[in-house]
Amino acid sequence: RIEDAGGGEEGDHGVKWEGTLVLGVIMTQHQSYPSPPSAEEARTNPIALLELREHVAREKLVKIEEQKLVREELKLCYRREGVNHISKCKDLALEYIRLMKENKEAINLN
Repeated sequence: RIEDAGGGEEGDHGVKWEGTLVLGVIMTQHQSYPSPPSAEEARTNPIALLELREHVAREKLVKIEEQKLVREELKLCYRREGVNHISKCKDLALEYIRLMKENKEAINLN
């Protein structure tokens, strides 16, 4: 459920959908989730534990997708710049390496 002009409408489980309506087309759409429960609360409340696990899983997926987007931009830069890719795509390559190091734990499926 999406409301126009950037407003949001509460859906099931306190999840809020937000989007921008421009000429009848939704330009951006994302969900806004409630803040995660604390670790102390998760130890005593099984529902809070599940919510915390879902929150951590969502955060990992977002980081992985961000890394994929940077990788795709890096591929395009390499193709576009040709022989000059080393100097022209250096910033993207460094950003991709940084994200890989940050997401090392999220990428491991073990």
